[in-house]
Amino acid sequence: PKTITEYIHRVGRTARAGKEGKAVSLVVENERKLLREIHRKAKDQLTSRKVPSKVIEGWIDKIKRMSNDIEAVMKEERREKEIRLADVEIQKAENMLTHEREIYSRPKRTWFQTSSQKQDVKAKTRRGSDTVEKVEKASRGDRKRQKLEKARKEAIKRQMNQMEKERSHSQMLAKRARKQEQRKRQAADNAAAALGAVQSQKRKRRR
Repeated sequence: PKTITEYIHRVGRTARAGKEGKAVSLVVENERKLLREIHRKAKDQLTSRKVPSKVIEGWIDKIKRMSNDIEAVMKEERREKEIRLADVEIQKAENMLTHEREIYSRPKRTWFQTSSQKQDVKAKTRRGSDTVEKVEKASRGDRKRQKLEKARKEAIKRQMNQMEKERSHSQMLAKRARKQEQRKRQAADNAAAALGAVQSQKRKRRR
C-alpha cells in the first residue's frame, strides 16, 4: 500500500468479526517513510525483520523463471472473461428472438408526469426556494437589528454606570468639602469664644 489508510484497510482483512490475524508487509528502501508512519500509528508493537539480499535475489530469479507461466495464466483468465461476456450477449440475443413478440407487445413506458407538469413543479420549487431565501434574509436582518439593539443598550448601560460613578464621586467630594467647611467654622467659633473669654478676664482685672 502507498498510504497509511490503504495499509490499515489491507491489514483489516486479516482479521474480521473479532478474530485475530497476522499481516506481513514487504518494505523496500524507498518505503521507509511509510513504515515509520505505520510504527507511529500502530496500537500494538510491530515486529520487523531484515530479509537477506541473497534470499531476495533467489526469489527474484524464481519469479523470473515463472514469468512465462504467470503470463500464460493471465492470458487464459482474460480469454475466459471474454468468453463469459460473449455468452451473456448471446443469451440476450436468444431471449430477444424467442420473446420478441412479447417484448414488443408491452405498453410503452410513460412517466407519471408530463413535460408541462415537470416544468410547473420546477417553477414552484424555484419560487419556494426564493421565498425561503427571502425569509432567511429577513431573519438575518432581524438578527442584525437585534445585535445592534443589544449593543446600543449595553452602550447606554455603560454610559449610565459611568455617570452614576461620576455623580457618586461628586457627592463624596461635596460632602467632604462641607465637612471641611464645618470644621473651619467650628475652629473659628472656638477661636472667637476663646478670644472673648480672654478679653473679659482682662477687663475684670482692670477693675
